[in-house]
Amino acid sequence: MRWDALAAGMSQTADVLRFETHCADDCPDHPQGPAVTDSPGWMPDHDPYWIYYCHKVSKQLQQFAAECEPDLIAASGLEMTRYLSEIPASVVARRVIDIKDVESQLRLDIAHATRDRPQYADYASPEVARQLGALERAASSACDAVWTCTDRDRAELIDRYGLDPASIWVLPNAVAEPDEAAPTKPTRVVLIGNLRYFPVVQAAEYVIDVLTPALRRRRPALEILLAGRGPSEALADKAASAGVQIVADPEEMSPYWRDSVLVVPLSLGGGSRLKILEAFVSFCPVVSSAKGIEGITAQDGQHYFLAEDAASYVDAVLRLIDDDTLRLAMVQRAREFVLAHNGISAVAGAFADFIKNDTGRSRGDR
Repeated sequence: MRWDALAAGMSQTADVLRFETHCADDCPDHPQGPAVTDSPGWMPDHDPYWIYYCHKVSKQLQQFAAECEPDLIAASGLEMTRYLSEIPASVVARRVIDIKDVESQLRLDIAHATRDRPQYADYASPEVARQLGALERAASSACDAVWTCTDRDRAELIDRYGLDPASIWVLPNAVAEPDEAAPTKPTRVVLIGNLRYFPVVQAAEYVIDVLTPALRRRRPALEILLAGRGPSEALADKAASAGVQIVADPEEMSPYWRDSVLVVPLSLGGGSRLKILEAFVSFCPVVSSAKGIEGITAQDGQHYFLAEDAASYVDAVLRLIDDDTLRLAMVQRAREFVLAHNGISAVAGAFADFIKNDTGRSRGDR
């Protein structure tokens, strides 16, 4: 979703061509397990994103770039770093890595939070965090410029890796403006996200174990719903036992913004929350933790309600359901906020500034 928004914004200033890196799991050119990286140049010895890499696709990308002769090539996410490293310097004028958030620190935080959950060991561990840190350092040091989605992440990258501030740019997360639809009165509480991703799983468990009993003490018939990709059988069973509806792998999320209050009780995460931006632009009121709203400069009480405990969540949710005047004013302000700060036009403006003012490293400096 971030890359769709970036491409849409960039297209207002430049001709944009996209290359999607797809490879079948049984492709003979796809690595069958982690191994020492055989890429030349500045890649570290171990690529923690080896599962996304394919030698055949890399060759196709190099041919594509040679035919297009782009002025700039941007890789969306650290998982694309290896592809970027293998494009000859003679083919492209400038390389950009889009580091959406500081993934190495996030994985370390998740590793600490999942010490008693061995199913997450391959995804988050101190060793994985170390490898990601090495990749972040290599990519951000070797590329001509780095994009990230928040000022906070920009500052952390500069501080952590000693980068030239002139080469680190914020291109915000953004959402497209949906078809105009009138705000609706909420009849349910929803949490929406990737239900395989531990920070969202943890938030879903909080909704089931803590918020659902607290809400239903005040509003027994209130519908509570979790929607997202790939919930585990254990999470589905937990939801069912609490009377919480769960929608696995919905084809689209737009129906769940209507008639809902979005709760975001995250305690881990990085970047900024696209789901909150989607809710804002869709007139869906939001109650979030400070971590959930992190990276978005919206104001508590103006665009959303801040909550850090069950009592605060319950009070905020019920106010938004019961007070039509308050809710309508808040969702209108939230939508205006997104269109001003996190719409496609915001990406277009940030990219235009980058093109005009970028003074980052040139190839000869690497």
